[in-house]
Amino acid sequence: MLEPVSGIIFDFDGTLYHMRWYMRPLITLKLFPHILRLPRYMKVRTILADKDLGSGESLMSELCRMLAEEEGISAQAIHAWIYNSFYPAFIGTLSSLRNTRPGLNNLLVELKGRNIRLAVLSDFDKVRERCEKLKIDISVFDPIVSSEAQGALKPAVRPFAEIQKAWGVPSSEILVIGDRFDTDGDAAQRLGMQFIQIAGNRKYRGRKTMSWKRIKRMLMQIYSRKEHKI
Repeated sequence: MLEPVSGIIFDFDGTLYHMRWYMRPLITLKLFPHILRLPRYMKVRTILADKDLGSGESLMSELCRMLAEEEGISAQAIHAWIYNSFYPAFIGTLSSLRNTRPGLNNLLVELKGRNIRLAVLSDFDKVRERCEKLKIDISVFDPIVSSEAQGALKPAVRPFAEIQKAWGVPSSEILVIGDRFDTDGDAAQRLGMQFIQIAGNRKYRGRKTMSWKRIKRMLMQIYSRKEHKI
């Protein structure tokens, strides 16, 4: 049973849509001939996880510098690859993943109608573009942000804390929903927020996960603290 919830922070990838096994291979094919750059890029992001660099510009500068050293090319070339190749390939794969969370938009509208604040906090940028590709109703979210643009990749807590501060509600009344405990769950735990881990492709020994169907049923039963008082 959840505590009273005034706001919900949704992770994006693996949460607002179900990631299929073919997604990464498809992105890799779209990035040909630089097919080895993607795993190196992901490795650098992992190294930078939980480091708060203060701004998106500082984070991207360090990310490009580190990957450029591995690739033996300029940081400018890496920056161009990220925005002209990686993100278009990433966004382009999402068309086949629409409706992998049945009833999502109806649920979001229902929750907003109950005065529950909703936000998307993705680790990767281009969040609005990816929502639109998936036909997710962006009008219900405030804010729609990425930890990349904030300069602090998950599980860094600042992007979560800034949403809580903007909402002006206690951290204990914020529910974080994500597919990974080591990112969203870790941050939520450190800030005293509630957390639900949605079942996905990854298996975590000793961690309880919930199916989308069960989460949707649970969320339909929650109300904001304001409505509890009526």
